[in-house]
Amino acid sequence: MSKRISNTVASAVMIGENIKAIRGLRKMTQKKLSILIEEKGFKCTNTTLCNYERGNRLPSIEVISAIADILECDISDIVGRMPVRGKPTPDDVKALEKTLKFVRGLVMNGMSEEND
Repeated sequence: MSKRISNTVASAVMIGENIKAIRGLRKMTQKKLSILIEEKGFKCTNTTLCNYERGNRLPSIEVISAIADILECDISDIVGRMPVRGKPTPDDVKALEKTLKFVRGLVMNGMSEEND
């Protein structure tokens, strides 16, 4: 695999970490998630899910899609290169600062209108 491709493709470990992190954010057990995956028509025991989360096995794109649907997230949240709990990038920080500036402007304008 070329260096360029390997830098843009998530590894099984990264995908597993993201599944585990998102599942944790949703306060869902492995057992519950594996049951819901099976209800969508895919064979997924608790052991299988554990192997996905440890990066020992790579789920098919269909299973990743089912997991994203169940966890109410985008597939890109699961297969993204940056872990869900990773540090924000400089672009993330700039976007947040811009949003905060916008919100401050709304709040200040709203306060000055109330005082008029």
